Amino acid sequence: ISDAYKSGDTSKLTDKEKETLDMAKKAIKDMKITDSMSDFEKEKAVYDWMTKKLQQDSGALTVIPSTQEDCDNPYGVLKYHNAVCVGYATTFRMFMQMMDIDCKVVHNSYHSWDLINLDGDWYHTDIYSDVERGNYANFNMTDEMCARGHDWDKSFFPAATGLKYCYAYMNAEKLDDIYKLPQLVR
Repeated sequence: ISDAYKSGDTSKLTDKEKETLDMAKKAIKDMKITDSMSDFEKEKAVYDWMTKKLQQDSGALTVIPSTQEDCDNPYGVLKYHNAVCVGYATTFRMFMQMMDIDCKVVHNSYHSWDLINLDGDWYHTDIYSDVERGNYANFNMTDEMCARGHDWDKSFFPAATGLKYCYAYMNAEKLDDIYKLPQLVR
């Protein structure tokens, strides 16, 4: 689908893949993504759209859907706006691939999320975990941050150590008085 998007040649796509591509194009237009945007700006636009427009499937586990509406792949996610974690991860990866941004899906025994490369540095992004809040808590995390709530085969994936686009790091505020910390935490 991403190759067809970039080349404009849909001759090798099935009807379902063509429909997925059409829905993805509409979503990208809705996200207001332009060629002049940086890869980070594009990624953030996709994150914002997905956290606002999609809802979590109510399956027993995050990877087992309760509906039969393809909520584990981009077709169902874009058509029904309902997804389990792997649906979020594969849909996000599809959008990134459409924009030539390197992205991998990370799986463990119970959850899936993405690993994205921005300017040569890797970051974890778990949209599924942020859907109800949209607060960037799981957006562009380092391995250390991600390990607080996720586990994965670290030997298989590149290390996520980037800070330039780490949302928590980008929005950190300097604390002048350590005694103000308890009030800020509250």
